[in-house]
Amino acid sequence: MEVKENWIKVTDDMFICSECENHSHPETNSVDGIVQADISKITEDLKQYPGKTIYGICPVCGMEYTFKYVDGQLYLAPSELQK
Repeated sequence: MEVKENWIKVTDDMFICSECENHSHPETNSVDGIVQADISKITEDLKQYPGKTIYGICPVCGMEYTFKYVDGQLYLAPSELQK
């Protein structure tokens, strides 16, 4: 998989939203609803199942992304589902 220009690098469990430019910890969907994303668990899941779709959500504006893991780095890619 190749990193695309519009992917956002997750650094120190934080990202900068491309929509609202807020620097925050991404949220994700869970059985309990929307929760703060467990970055280490998501990284491990994507290492084991590279094709798995895990959504990331900006807690400020609700922009939806998908987590991607490439070459030891976690990214958020804009989702096909727009807010």
